[in-house]
Amino acid sequence: MSNASYYVYGIARTKDGFAAAGQGIMRGDLDTITVGDLTIIVSDAPEGEIMSTRRNMLAHTKVLEDAMSMGPVLPFRFGMVVPNDRVSASLVKGREAELLGRLEALAGRTEVGIRINLDEAEVMKMIVDSHNDLKSAYESLAGRDEKQTHYQRLELGRAVAGHLEETRDDIGRRALTALSEVTAEFKELDRTGDREALHLACLVSADEEARILEVLEGIDAEHPGLYQIKYVSPVPPYNFISFDLSTDEEMAA
Repeated sequence: MSNASYYVYGIARTKDGFAAAGQGIMRGDLDTITVGDLTIIVSDAPEGEIMSTRRNMLAHTKVLEDAMSMGPVLPFRFGMVVPNDRVSASLVKGREAELLGRLEALAGRTEVGIRINLDEAEVMKMIVDSHNDLKSAYESLAGRDEKQTHYQRLELGRAVAGHLEETRDDIGRRALTALSEVTAEFKELDRTGDREALHLACLVSADEEARILEVLEGIDAEHPGLYQIKYVSPVPPYNFISFDLSTDEEMAA
């Protein structure tokens, strides 16, 4: 490697034997830097700004996924660049035992992501069916001219929407309770959209992951068509590590 800086993907255990092969972000050749029991996964940093394009993001993730297939990895978020002559000092110097301990704690576990969204038509139907006043109003409009009942329909729609947040949050709480019984380590993440009932990250073993999938199947079977469940695995464990680098002043010292 000849560039002045490295693009850094993550830190692995040396004993897991990750072999740098192929290319990383912006076709930079992959390489590793061994510091005792730790291996830093890098490639030449490209010149200029590293854009967060889909291709670049996927290249970053692909390197991490390949490394994770060999063993636990402490991942860096997209865009980490460190001067070549400071990479070991800034990332691992004086922290070898701490970082190795974090890696050992991740061994045999992986992060999985769960999103539970509600189908709009199905959740609206659920709300109407569970409230007698709304159900009566809905039935009174059945078969009547839409233009003549336009305002009544708008009023009914607003009334149903008023119950959406309560219904969504209740479904999310029940799903979280069921999932928390089969995994010890999880984090609720910010939800996006009015119909997202739950956004969760879990750090799990293989046995726990199997139980999570069983719980999700059970949730989906309770109300067919109501849930849109997205399950992503494996995911680099960004949500379960806090990895602080040296400050710029320390790197320049």
